Parts: sequence; structure tokens; C-alpha cells
Amino acid sequence: KQNIFYDKDGTIKNILLKFDNPNLTYLHKISILYEFFAEIYNSFSNKKQVENTLAKEKNNSLLIRDIINYINENYSQKITLEFLADKFQYSKSHISHSINKYLACNLNTFINIVRLKKFVEKIKNEQKSKIITLAYECGFESLQTFYRNFKEVYNCTPIDYLKELKDN
Repeated sequence: KQNIFYDKDGTIKNILLKFDNPNLTYLHKISILYEFFAEIYNSFSNKKQVENTLAKEKNNSLLIRDIINYINENYSQKITLEFLADKFQYSKSHISHSINKYLACNLNTFINIVRLKKFVEKIKNEQKSKIITLAYECGFESLQTFYRNFKEVYNCTPIDYLKELKDN
């Protein structure tokens, strides 16, 4: 990997050394930080590339926010990578990569986590409802997938989780 900035004359290092002063006020520290970031920005070899990268990151974070909101509102529906790509007008590859990067898991894992959280919310409010009914209401298409994911996330079965709720 190539460095994106270079501290050729030691200016950045000298700015950082200013923090060693124990008598600095909060405002002075803030001004040093501004100086530091301004110097880093000025030392970038290709400012346009940095601006483009920042713009892409902002777009990606907005995309992820929109995807998370969509999943939280539509968790009970079937949600696929193809569907999200079509809905948000990005390639499947771009959406998949962004989800993995920003959420540190794949799409299916994230959807299942959201569904499990919704299941837990529902089971706390509707303790007389059957586990199987709520699992399907939350979007799980099979009990095997539901139980496997529940045990993986909560380290117990849904039945044990319910017993624990009743005991507390």
C-alpha cells in the first residue's frame, strides 16, 4: 500500500508533540487538533482523490443507513440481495461489500439478528403466543433456521429463554 500523505519536514510530528504540554487548556487542544487535521489534509498527495473517497464513504454510510431502516421496517418480508440492489439502485456486489464492511457480517446474518431482536420484543409482550407463530411472524421461513440462529445469538433455546423470562 502506498502512503496517502507524507510528513516530509516533520510538521505533523511537531504538531503532535505540542500535546505533551500538561498545561494545555481544552480550547488550546482543540486548536492543535484543527492545525493537525489541516496539515494532514494539505499533505495529501492527491486532494481530489481524498475528496472523492470521503464522498464515497458518505454515500456508502447513507446507503447502509437506508438499508438498516428498510430491514428494521420490513424484517418480516423476504429480503434478498437482489431485491435491495434493485430497490436502492446499486449492484449486488456493492451492497454486499458495503454491508460486510459497515455491519461486519453478511446480509442474511444481519437480517436474522434483526428478526431475533423483534422476536424477543414480541415474546416479552405476548408471552402467551406460541414460539412458532412469532418466529414465522418475524420472517423466519423455517423453524430450523430460527432455532439455530436463536441459539447462536442468545446461547440458549427459545424455550429456555422463555423460562428465564418467567423466572425474572
